Amino acid sequence: MGSIVSYVVSSEGQTGLENDDHKNSGLTQRQKKIMKKTWESCINSNSIVICVEIMLSLFDKYEDTKEMFPDFKDIPNEELKKNKKFHAHCQMIMSVVNNAVNAFLSDDDELFTAILKITGERHAKHAKNPIIAKHMERLRDPMIESFKRHMKSQWTNEMGNLWTSAIENIIKVIIQGIQETLSEN
Repeated sequence: MGSIVSYVVSSEGQTGLENDDHKNSGLTQRQKKIMKKTWESCINSNSIVICVEIMLSLFDKYEDTKEMFPDFKDIPNEELKKNKKFHAHCQMIMSVVNNAVNAFLSDDDELFTAILKITGERHAKHAKNPIIAKHMERLRDPMIESFKRHMKSQWTNEMGNLWTSAIENIIKVIIQGIQETLSEN
């Protein structure tokens, strides 16, 4: 399994490997540096707020998805904005994403893949209402929109391409974990 940017590079047709100390990822040092900077300053520093936005956007667009969360399904979205249990769930989600992004930024493809596949496995096995691929795919647009909103002027075309592809690959690996688990049962 390739890293986030192996996917980015192949899907965007970029080569840009000049001065690259990160041959496994396919990114230049400059690209990694700007991704790390935006992750730390814009996303990770606001992780709960961002995840609350993502989840509420998801619930607004797909009511059936909210039904999969027994603890939150009967709470109006406006109240979820201040609900500490919901915030705790969002913090757990972003902890997984943060760990995966940090593994990627450290060029640890195996850890990146393991973190996300385990997440998919847990969602397939342990959820009261098992989450399937389509539910994870629904995260793409709310994540991109929230990241874009929080990166503000730092969301350039290049940054948008890098983070859009990164988000797509994160979701793709989680789905692989879900599908592998469901195929075992």
